Amino acid sequence: MIFKGNGGKAFCAGGELKTIYEERMKSNIEYIFAFFTELFTLFYRAKIIKPIQIAFWDGIVIGAGAGLTINAPIKIATEYTDFSMSGKNNNLLLFKKNELEAKVGLFLGIGGGYHFSRMRNYLGYYLGLTGFSFKGKEAVQVGLADFFVKREKLQELELEILEKTNQKTTVEDLRKIVRNYAEPVENKFEHEELIGKVFGKSSVEEIFKELEIVSETNSFAKKMLEAMKLLSPTSLKIIFEQLKRGESLDLKENLKMDYRIGYR
Repeated sequence: MIFKGNGGKAFCAGGELKTIYEERMKSNIEYIFAFFTELFTLFYRAKIIKPIQIAFWDGIVIGAGAGLTINAPIKIATEYTDFSMSGKNNNLLLFKKNELEAKVGLFLGIGGGYHFSRMRNYLGYYLGLTGFSFKGKEAVQVGLADFFVKREKLQELELEILEKTNQKTTVEDLRKIVRNYAEPVENKFEHEELIGKVFGKSSVEEIFKELEIVSETNSFAKKMLEAMKLLSPTSLKIIFEQLKRGESLDLKENLKMDYRIGYR
């Protein structure tokens, strides 16, 4: 089963939070109930279905499409991959002004407490709390994607997969095919040491304090600090707690937690 985007710019563009907001303002709680029930059930079913899944993360990867494919055993990044938990389409303030780009967060609603709390050196905390993204080879460096393949090779790769796949094909068989098209990527992110130092704190307040100190001499820390100051303080606190609790929960329990947060 191959997942790919229907267009050149994005693999997936995130959920329509504007509609959720509007329905909430109309007190249409049943809509929100149904939305989150179907969404998180779909994410869990995508985890347990039998067909082997391959995700071509070619382009922007945001929100629900990421949640649908993040459990795939083979995830392929390209030079156009841009994986994040925020974006223009995920902006709660778009209903007010189309040009407004205030980065207001919701929460990590794709089982993020499970996936991102398990990333090494607090890279998942960085992803969830800054709104920054991992681009291209970075998605492989941090462990989100499994392979890096240039966009120009995807069509040929897909044809070979379809040609050589049958009911006896295993994940490792498919990995061998992908390796022939993939480029080597080092298992190290440029700012990983700094991220581990900053986000390995016991509270959001301590993270801010550390960033304020480090940003005096480090330009990347300053960018992170400036970005986080634009985010909803409530969302930052919820996301941090979601990640902390998610460390000890399996995917199913994390999705239940997502549902409770979303519904409330």
